[in-house]
Amino acid sequence: LDYSTELIDVAERLNHGPNRIFVAENAAGHLAPEPYDALFAVGVLHHFNDPKADFAGLVRHVRPGGWIIVNEPHPENKAVTAMRSVRKKLDANYSADQVELSGPELISIF
Repeated sequence: LDYSTELIDVAERLNHGPNRIFVAENAAGHLAPEPYDALFAVGVLHHFNDPKADFAGLVRHVRPGGWIIVNEPHPENKAVTAMRSVRKKLDANYSADQVELSGPELISIF
């Protein structure tokens, strides 16, 4: 699930197979056709308008016993913070809404 149709096209091309679904849609309004076995949220939470509510909406789509894997940049990771700082200066297309959620902010979401 990604709002980028280009990324979904790449995912389908590289990872096609049975029982795999790729959807180009905004995660905040997504309605799953059936429960997912796993939810991978990579660099997603800091893009939500209401991270706690929007993430809870996604979690409801994971089957009982399913997996939720989250990777989110945060200020305690100095290497990622430095790389993001450099990218902001070099990449004119880098999104202006790039923020880093603190440890307490991440905990409150979960």
